[in-house]
Amino acid sequence: MLLYEIKYGRFSNFMINNEFYNISDPSYLDIDIKSLLSKLESSGYIIKSAERPVLKCNYCGNDRFFAIPYCNEHGMPMELKDNKIICPVTGDIEAYKLMDICSSCMKLNESMKSMEISESYKLTEKKNFMVELLHDAISILNEYNLKYEIGGKISGIKTEHVFNIIIKKDFSYLIDIYYGGDVKVITEHHYSIPDDVPGSYTVVFNIDENNSEFEIPGIKYIKSVNYEEFLSNFKKFVLDIVNNKSFMFGIPALDNLIKTGLKINNVYGFETFSSGNISYFLVRFLIYGAENAEPGIYITTRNSPDYIIRNARSYNIDLEKYIDSKNIAIMDLNSTIEKIDLGSDYYKLSGHISDILNEISKAVKKYGARRLVIDSIEPLELGQNQNIIRYLFNGLRKLDCVIVATKYIDNIDSHPIEDMYFSGIGVMGTMITNGQLHEIFILKKSGEFIPGKKVFDVEIDSNGEFVFR
Repeated sequence: MLLYEIKYGRFSNFMINNEFYNISDPSYLDIDIKSLLSKLESSGYIIKSAERPVLKCNYCGNDRFFAIPYCNEHGMPMELKDNKIICPVTGDIEAYKLMDICSSCMKLNESMKSMEISESYKLTEKKNFMVELLHDAISILNEYNLKYEIGGKISGIKTEHVFNIIIKKDFSYLIDIYYGGDVKVITEHHYSIPDDVPGSYTVVFNIDENNSEFEIPGIKYIKSVNYEEFLSNFKKFVLDIVNNKSFMFGIPALDNLIKTGLKINNVYGFETFSSGNISYFLVRFLIYGAENAEPGIYITTRNSPDYIIRNARSYNIDLEKYIDSKNIAIMDLNSTIEKIDLGSDYYKLSGHISDILNEISKAVKKYGARRLVIDSIEPLELGQNQNIIRYLFNGLRKLDCVIVATKYIDNIDSHPIEDMYFSGIGVMGTMITNGQLHEIFILKKSGEFIPGKKVFDVEIDSNGEFVFR
């Protein structure tokens, strides 16, 4: 990493005409810089060019100074007035000399006696793979103004772990970059992500000239056969982060499962066969948005707005305060749907769907909504005609919102037609096992790879939060 810091990083300001000397940092990564420079020299990345005398502060040993003009007669610092250097005692222009002030301890050094010989170096034309890779990756991140942290170099037993990056935008993207990485070594040496970090998402880039393909459980794996392909893949990945807004659901346990969140213009299904807690998840989804400048609309096709507000109170959630602040709205479509003749032909039914979508679109624009809840989706489908269902979902995907819709199913093994159109599906239900009642959550479908098991017991922790075991 020192070579990177010299060439492109924090020590690059010491470079003049490809030559540098006297890097004033007592240590770097807890190792003597002189020792590191010696290793770089023996590896052929730098060559010794000359020796220079370096003056040191008489008091603290620092080697950085700034000069101040002192009056010869009165021994005091001169002052600048009307672009003229004058003596503060006489107010006239007097003879002066420049005196050195230590930039560290701020003490005057009238005659510096401390001096050491510093060796100067030049960079050779030899390139270091890790340095250039890191520089190009950082240049891409800076190009798109992303926030990031660079981790240190970590050596694997059989492979080269070049470095890691944490990109922060909506979520934390933990990126490891390998050269010639072996799947076993990557899996064994890869750090695990804490369960209490919602939304963190792991990506491994591997530059593998052998063109080997493999999957790593729980990790998104992107292979490149050479340096140029890596840069192309990395830039594409960064562009996906920049261009695709992701929404956190708002329940940490669920966000940790989803990893990269919910995408705009997608419809996600919450299916249930016997759970009373589904409404809690819907309300929390909208409240998280309301508290993060993402207004939402609760579209109800089964229950009254009063029932939804009362039900939220049972979870100690005051939905009305968000309604009063216009961050959440409740849209009641019950009466609209009741007026529709479900026996009509396709063209009339599709016309009714268009009218409903227009009504929703107007509400989205009125409230500036970014999140929609549809509870539930079946009444909007106006029957089980697949063409009508496809027409409905296509229209919903054009609302520039992220949508969570409920679907009531008969049992845990149900596979309704909507499964083809939901971008992701979570199933909640209550089951009896060994005479005990318990609630489960099933991650049935997701647009992103999900590690580990997909069936979880749902519990409430000491803080009143739903957790998945």
